[in-house]
Amino acid sequence: MNENLKNLLLEKSHEIGFSMMRICAPSDIPRAASKLNSFLKKNHHGSMNWMAERIEWRGNPASLWPDAKSIIMLADNYSPNHDPLHILAHRNRGAISVYAQNKDYHEVVKKKLKKLG
Repeated sequence: MNENLKNLLLEKSHEIGFSMMRICAPSDIPRAASKLNSFLKKNHHGSMNWMAERIEWRGNPASLWPDAKSIIMLADNYSPNHDPLHILAHRNRGAISVYAQNKDYHEVVKKKLKKLG
């Protein structure tokens, strides 16, 4: 990928609020398929059956987009500003899972992706 474009994407992704961005070639992740298969065989995906669908695409991005030159990976930190484990010291109070304390991260990330796009 062109260095200028890479730097622009990195700058914009941080401006939008993504905490990290990395870029690699599809061939740079040769163990993705075997790691995904192992994850699924151990049933770590639980009730998320969609993860097992189109496993070839998920384990090998080039099978979905053969002409792809780069994979852009973005991270978004949705942890709270406080220590989420603090509540555990208060046995008489209920604890709400961290992911459920904020807006649905699917919607938050989708908006950020549209801005970056």
